[in-house]
Amino acid sequence: MKQKNTYSLLVNSEEKNRSMFEISVYGLLVASMAFSALAFATQSVVLPGKSKSPASAASSIEEPAQPVLIAARG
Repeated sequence: MKQKNTYSLLVNSEEKNRSMFEISVYGLLVASMAFSALAFATQSVVLPGKSKSPASAASSIEEPAQPVLIAARG
């Protein structure tokens, strides 16, 4: 009688429907990881004190507010 090793027992006892389900779940997992990595990689980041262009840096400088004179009634 030929003895079967553990690997051959596992291969012969594998459920075919379960393997198709596992393949689809693992495929969805990989696709979602790729999508989230792509979304993270294409996200823009603006650091404080940095601007995209010199023109936008000049326009972002604010002038000090001028005091408003209020006319007194009376």
